[in-house]
Amino acid sequence: MIVSDVQRDGDTGNPDLREMLKVLLEQGRPCEFVGTSKAPRESYVITLREISLFGAPFTAIPARQLQRLTRAGDKIRLGGNVYCVGTSFRRQFLELVRQARLDPGSSVDVQSITIQSPRGVLCLLGNQQPELIELVCEVCPDELAPESTSLHDLRQDRGRKIGHAAKDKSQLRSGLLTLDVLQELERTGNELARDEVHKDRVLPKLTLEELRDQGIPPAIACLLIQFRRILPRKPKDDSESREKFVELLPALFQELTNCRSLVEASVVFSKGELCRQIQSANVAGPRFKGVVRSARMGWAAGFGKHLREIQASESELAWVITGKILAVKIRQRQEDGLPMPTRTMRTLSELKRVGPDVPQASIETLIDRYGFTGIELGKWVSVKESQPLIQWVSDSCFDLEHIVGQWLEVLSRRGNLALALGARGKGKSCAHYESSLRVINLTKTRGDGSLAHEFAHFIDQMIASHSNSSSERFLSDRVNVGTRESRKIGAAMQDLLSVIGLVPSINHLEGDPAGKRWYRKAWVLRAWNGEGHDAQKAFAKLARQYPRQFEDGREAARNSQMLAGTKERLFGRWNSTRFHQL
Repeated sequence: MIVSDVQRDGDTGNPDLREMLKVLLEQGRPCEFVGTSKAPRESYVITLREISLFGAPFTAIPARQLQRLTRAGDKIRLGGNVYCVGTSFRRQFLELVRQARLDPGSSVDVQSITIQSPRGVLCLLGNQQPELIELVCEVCPDELAPESTSLHDLRQDRGRKIGHAAKDKSQLRSGLLTLDVLQELERTGNELARDEVHKDRVLPKLTLEELRDQGIPPAIACLLIQFRRILPRKPKDDSESREKFVELLPALFQELTNCRSLVEASVVFSKGELCRQIQSANVAGPRFKGVVRSARMGWAAGFGKHLREIQASESELAWVITGKILAVKIRQRQEDGLPMPTRTMRTLSELKRVGPDVPQASIETLIDRYGFTGIELGKWVSVKESQPLIQWVSDSCFDLEHIVGQWLEVLSRRGNLALALGARGKGKSCAHYESSLRVINLTKTRGDGSLAHEFAHFIDQMIASHSNSSSERFLSDRVNVGTRESRKIGAAMQDLLSVIGLVPSINHLEGDPAGKRWYRKAWVLRAWNGEGHDAQKAFAKLARQYPRQFEDGREAARNSQMLAGTKERLFGRWNSTRFHQL
């Protein structure tokens, strides 16, 4: 949808949404509320605030292209962010960007309304309230119903609204991707589509109780849950694979949901057109063939044997058996590899500053001095906790600036870098960098010591264009293809990666290094005999021949241990208690 100049009568559109926006804009306080549409059932998170808009991020767009998009009222796509500029603000906006090409610190205060939906984040910019209200009503569905009970103040966040944080996703209660939504994401950019298209956004994650309430037989319910588990989390990184992933997998699940016996399900897998298309597109992962094979054999192999047992049992017993089967994980991950370093959770009072004293900092310090274009604090970060966190980040930025130089502010601002504190955590990670939205997240209790690492990911993305290749988002990924780079920065990154790859890490093996598995005898003996039974030389030879297995793969350390254990079994001894993992 292109948001253009819209002229509406006062009585058209959504009167409830209009009235709520008018009252909130007149009050002038930063706030946020949720609205829900009935068809389709989607939730929208609408955020109103006045921000200091920096022009530097928009200098990444060629001047003529930016001028054309602005004057036409088209959406301006900047990385994973989408902006739309109101008519009355366009001339001032273009002048701001022109000044920012000379002075990256150029900014102007402007009213922003950010609309988050399951398909993305859109930021509307303007300085006239009626015009902004018209733009919001143009973007949102006519039947959108604001939820007044969801209204709350925003006192801590500053700068641009990053969007789709953990606290936002809890309010976006719709959420399955459709082909229409996917097309919107693809137009926004490959990075955002790559991050947003995954299994949880495509297929409903239903519990056994929910499936039972829908009247689905226990064997089919077990099949649905187990089959969903074996599917890959994401499709391949191309638009065609994403389209097939979004189109075919939900359709197959709907067919399976309509089945009432294993016979019907076997027909879907063995003779159905959808399964043929899924196999042809290769979007269901390597285990899909095993499921199809089991269906053709009458569910006599794999987890099909359990399905037959469930179907042959009485109703209540069948649900009990189903629950026990699903309680067992499909594949128990082996923990016989080398332990990864861990970070303990620490209270803020335990953190101690090492280095010169830094003046008292605030959120404005991070924006004005260090160039962050947005600051987002998590739902569980209280006002009392926010000040120490901001001070620690300011201290870290001070040290980082001392190391990298005064261009820290310029790079952050031009790169549209934002910072989140305890707002976007994932699993047990201490911190992470989201390249699609240009944001660094530091967790509240384990994020200390991680800023420089995540900032390096940001730099890696910013200089990605200095490479002969253009298929990856980071320069380190683009240059790691074997061919020598002709550009100086790309060649320098290649040299850096080659030096990193030459530095061996010496890991000590204690106890049984092999676990329960070991490699084929003839394969290992050939490598050892060729190197005069020298364990390290033999390992280095195999590592060079199979780099994905022993050097840069996810299971490299575990595979190396298994190789050491194989030697112990073959020769009856383990001469060295260490090996070099290249």
